[in-house]
Order: sequence, then C-alpha cells, then structure tokens
Amino acid sequence: MLLFEREQVYQNAAPVIMLCDRQGFARKVYPHRRFIPFTLDILGRSLSLSICYDNIDVRLAEIVPMARMLSDMINRQLETSLEGFNKHVSCRRGCSYCCYYMVPVSCAEAFHISREVVKLPHNLRERILVSMQEAGRCLINHRPPNPEDRHEDDTSCLYELSNWYRSLHLACPFLVNHICSIYDTRPLACREYWVFSDPENCHAASQDFVTVAPLPVRIAEVVSEVCTHMLGLDQTVFLPLSLPFTSTNSELDHKTWPAGLLVETFLEVLFKQLHQSSLSANSSTKADQTDKEPVLHEIIQ
Repeated sequence: MLLFEREQVYQNAAPVIMLCDRQGFARKVYPHRRFIPFTLDILGRSLSLSICYDNIDVRLAEIVPMARMLSDMINRQLETSLEGFNKHVSCRRGCSYCCYYMVPVSCAEAFHISREVVKLPHNLRERILVSMQEAGRCLINHRPPNPEDRHEDDTSCLYELSNWYRSLHLACPFLVNHICSIYDTRPLACREYWVFSDPENCHAASQDFVTVAPLPVRIAEVVSEVCTHMLGLDQTVFLPLSLPFTSTNSELDHKTWPAGLLVETFLEVLFKQLHQSSLSANSSTKADQTDKEPVLHEIIQ
C-alpha cells in the first residue's frame, strides 16, 4: 500500500507526516527530512510506517494531520478485518445520531480545527459560530454531574457524563442538514467511532445495544496524552467549546517544541497504549485463541 502520492497535499504542507513508503520515494523527495520507521501489529497484521519530519520547532497542532493519517490507516485495517468476518460498518452519509454524542478534543485538535474553520465560506462559518454560541449557553445552563460528589471509578464517571450530554440533545455545531460540514478534518474521536449494529440503535431514545468496533488503539487518546505530557496539564474540551477555548488560550497555540521531541513522545505514548491494550485483550480471552483473534473474537460475538 503506497499512500505517498495520494497524501502528497499533506506532505507538501505539514512539517510532520505519517506515511507508508516502502519504495522510499519520500526520502528522495525530502532528502533533508528525518525519518523514523516503525511497525504496528494491528489485528494480527503488520503495518510498516514512517514518520517524516522537518528538524524545526513546531506547534502541537502540527501533529494533528499526521495523527489523522495514522488513524485512517488503522481504520482501513480494521475495516478489512471486519469484512473477513462478514461484518460491515453501518455508518452512512446522512446518519447523524452520533453527532449528538459527547466529543472530546485535545487542545492540539481544537487549534487545528479553528484554522480549518477560518477557511470555510463566510455563511457556513457564521452558522457554525452561532451554533457554538447556542451550544455554549446550553452547557452553561445545564451543569454536568460532578464526579467529586461520588466515589466512582473513571469509567463510571465518564459513562455518566456521556449520558448527561446525550440528554441535552445538543447537535454538533458542525452538523449541517445531517451532514458533517468539516468531514475531511473531523475530530479523531469521530473518525474512530465505528458502529456495525443497526443505526437506529444509536438514537438517544433507543434501548437497543450499540455495537462499536473495538480499535486496538485510539489515536485521539494518544494525541490527548501527548498534549497533557507536553503542557503539563489536561486541556481536553468538548467539541462545541473548542473555538471559544482557542480564542481565550491563544498563548498555548504559540508554544513550540522541537519536531523530533513531539514525534518521539507521540511514538512513546502510542506504543505504551498499544501494550496496555494488548495486556487487556490477553487477560480477557481464552488461552487457546491464536494471537490475532482476541479483538476480532469480541467483534463477532
């Protein structure tokens, strides 16, 4: 699989790039860039990749296009694996039930999305800004559950927070006529939410179970942890509050780090989360399953 030519637009613009380049074309085009090759074992299949970067200082937002490329590669691997079990993703254009779910974004994504919004046509941009203002007022008027009032684990608190958000029936500000207006640059959390149960099950009023494909690693969480590590604090925000956040925290967008440091941190977090995911999968599967079955076994049950 050669993604170099198809994703050349990213490579011409971004100082940090994720790519499959087995033939070595990228090294010829960018002889002065640095490359870090690595291999991921995704659902029992080997994925050979490289991160290519300029030896310059960059902002956190600069890792987002690279993270999206990696997320898309993993998603394609998952889709191929699902098809092998005759399972197909039920998400379709115009199906917008999940656009009423809580979507967290890291500050890196928030700053990158804000740059994309500026490029939108004026009327669409104004519509999105108005929707964000309305969403902000709604979130202010309906306070979320306070986890400090309870003695629950993180999973329980997150589940309660998610249910609270769905109860608001708050549409994503980027949703226009049931279509995502920033689909190509949508958040990682949206890219990594795959459903293969009946789409009607996703409706907030439905009591039926939603079957979500379990990814071996979620790049949204990787980027969020990288941001927390670099900044020394967690700056994850709800998507409807992302633009207000960027306008009041512009100093964070202007902080820079050596590109090599960001890439190394990204890879450290990526492999740590993959290792944790592997340990969790191994502990929950039977001893007689083969190495590449655990996650897929969960999917086909």
